[in-house]
Amino acid sequence: TAPLVLVAALILGVLLPHLRANLESRYQRLAHAIAGQIEAHLLGPRRELRALAEYIRNRGYRPAPFWFDLLDAHAGTGDVFSAIYIVAADDSVYAVGLPQAQRGQRDNLLGLDLSQRAFLREARAHDDGAWSETFLSSLTGRLAVSLAIPAAEQALVGEIPIDRLSKFLGRSPAETEMLTVVLDQRGQIIAHSQAPQGGQQLNLGHLSIVRDALAGRFATRDFELDGAIFVGTSVSIPQLDWIVLVAQPRVQAFQMLLSTLWALAVGALAASLFAVLVAWALARGLARRIG
Repeated sequence: TAPLVLVAALILGVLLPHLRANLESRYQRLAHAIAGQIEAHLLGPRRELRALAEYIRNRGYRPAPFWFDLLDAHAGTGDVFSAIYIVAADDSVYAVGLPQAQRGQRDNLLGLDLSQRAFLREARAHDDGAWSETFLSSLTGRLAVSLAIPAAEQALVGEIPIDRLSKFLGRSPAETEMLTVVLDQRGQIIAHSQAPQGGQQLNLGHLSIVRDALAGRFATRDFELDGAIFVGTSVSIPQLDWIVLVAQPRVQAFQMLLSTLWALAVGALAASLFAVLVAWALARGLARRIG
C-alpha cells in the first residue's frame, strides 16, 4: 500500500493545484468572452444613439413633432430600444420615439421629469455618455438599462431592453452544468444561464465571491449557493460596471480527480485485504509446521 499512498500524496500535492489552475484559466477565458460579447451587444445601440445625438445637435432646435418620425424609426419594433427620449435643458422629456405597440403612450411621456436620474446628471456633467443602473421598464415591464448622451443643451436617452441576455447565456457552448450569471453594480442578477428572470430582480450580493467582485477583487474561489458548493471566477464589464460570474459545482469540477482518488482508495483497500490474506495463510502454514 505504500506506493499507493505515495501516489495519492503526489496527486493531492501536485495534480490538485495544477487542476485548479487549469479550471481558473478556463473559467476566466469563458467569462471574458461573455463579457466581450455583452459589450459588443450594447455597443451597437450606443453608436446609434451617438450618431442620432450628433444629428440633433447639428439641426438645432425644432418643434417636438418634428422628431417623432425620426425617433420612432430608430425605436423600430422594440428589439433594440424600448424608447428614445430627447430631454430638454430643464430635464423634462421634450420628444419621444416609441415602438409601434407603445406609440399610444407618447402623450403620457411628454413632459416627464427626469431630473432625478443620476445617470442623466452624470452625462451632462462629463459631457459624455453615461449608463443607468438596471430597472424594470414602466413601458414594457422588461428589464432594461438606459444610456444618456448629451446633445448641446439637450440630451438623448435610449432605453435598451436586456432581458434577452439570459437566452443568450443559455445558448452558450459551455458545458450544461456551467452556471453563468451577469450582475449589476449592486449585485442584482441581470441575466442567468439556467433560470431566465422573467422580470424578477434577485440579489446575490451576499455571496463571498460577489462581495469581493463588487469591491474590485476578482478571483477564483469556492462559494455556496442553494446548498451546493461551487468553484467560480468573476470578471468585470468595465464600461457598465457589471460583473460576469462563471461557476461550476465543485463535485463536477473535480470529478476526474475524485474518480482517481476513489480508484486509489479501492486499490489500497484491495491491496490491504490481499496482504492480510497472504499473512494469514503464511501464519497458518507456519503454525502447522510448528505443531
